[in-house]
Amino acid sequence: KEGKVKLDDRLSKYVPDFPGAEAITVEQLLTHTSGIRSYNHVPSAQVGVRDDNTPMQLVDGIRNEKPAFAPGESWMYSNSGYLFLGIIIEKVSGLKYADYMQTKLFTPLGLKHTFVEDETQIVTGRVKGYAIGTDNVLRNAGYMNMTYPYAAGSIETNVDDLARWNELLVAGKVIDKALLDRAWTESRTKDGKPTGYGYGWYVSDEDGVHFVVHGGAITGFRSNGVLVPEKKLFVGVLHNALGSGNDMLYALKYTTTRLALEVLGQSWSATP
Repeated sequence: KEGKVKLDDRLSKYVPDFPGAEAITVEQLLTHTSGIRSYNHVPSAQVGVRDDNTPMQLVDGIRNEKPAFAPGESWMYSNSGYLFLGIIIEKVSGLKYADYMQTKLFTPLGLKHTFVEDETQIVTGRVKGYAIGTDNVLRNAGYMNMTYPYAAGSIETNVDDLARWNELLVAGKVIDKALLDRAWTESRTKDGKPTGYGYGWYVSDEDGVHFVVHGGAITGFRSNGVLVPEKKLFVGVLHNALGSGNDMLYALKYTTTRLALEVLGQSWSATP
C-alpha cells in the first residue's frame, strides 16, 4: 500500500542467496505458485519445532530442496511463501515481524485480542490446545516454539477480532479496494489454469455466492473462516483441538460454509 514492495519484485531483491530466487516474484509467494516446498513438510526442517529459530534458519532448512515445479507453472500450498513474505516485511520496514504487525495493523485497527504470540506474555482468556489421537482420546497438545510457524501461523486472536478484521477489510479500512479486489480474485498459472486461490485467501463461487475462505491447523488448534464480502457476512469457527486426520478440517469447512448460506437464506446441496 505504501509502495515499498511491488508484486512483481523478485525474491532475489530481498533474499539474494536463495537458489532460484531471481525467478520468483512476490505475487507468486502470495498465490502459492512459487514452487518452493513448504519448510514444515521437508524432513530436514522437522528438528527445530521445539527450538528458537530465526527466519533465516528456517530458510536454510529448504535451501537445498528441489522445487516442486518452476515458478508460475502450478499451484501448491506452501508455508514457505509466508516465511519469505515475513522476511520481506522485516527487511523493508526495519521492524521485527511481530512489532510490524502490532504497530501497523493490530493496534491501529483496534484488534485488542490479536497478537503475534509471545509465550512469555500472559494473555487473558488464552485457551489451552489439545490433541485427538487415532484412538479418539483427548490429550494435551505437544509443544511448538512459536518462532517455528513465524509468519505462516503464529498469530493468536478470537472470534470478535476476526469479525472486526473482516468488517474493516470490506470497508476498505485496511487496504484500498483495488488491491483487495485483486487479492480476492482467483489467480492463474502461466498456462491460464485457475488455482482457486488469491493472495492469502481461497476464493470460490457456490450457488452464486462469492466466498473468501481460509482455515488452518497448528499444534492444539484448528480453525476456519468464511467471508461473503458482498453481504458483509463473516462466519468463523475456532477449535482448540487438533485431530490426527482431516475429518475435522472438512467438518469445519463444511460447517462455516453451511452457516453462511443459512444466514443468507440459501440452501447448499454439498455433503460434508
